[in-house]
Amino acid sequence: MSKPLHPQDIANLILYLQVELALLEQQPELSPQSRDHLRRCQDILRSSITTLDLHDWYRELTQAMQSQIGRLEEWF
Repeated sequence: MSKPLHPQDIANLILYLQVELALLEQQPELSPQSRDHLRRCQDILRSSITTLDLHDWYRELTQAMQSQIGRLEEWF
């Protein structure tokens, strides 16, 4: 029997998927239909944060990511 996933793990997975979808959307050869599909996927992931009540975990993860990006930008 497997353990239930922790909400932080689910929020982390959603954030990971959102980043990967955003990177895919940046591909210049992507068709408009594919871009529309990626946007729908992003919408579903955004709504799942509310549906699964993950706002606090998701906010914590995105704030940590913004902090890391800020530190990287200081190096450049």
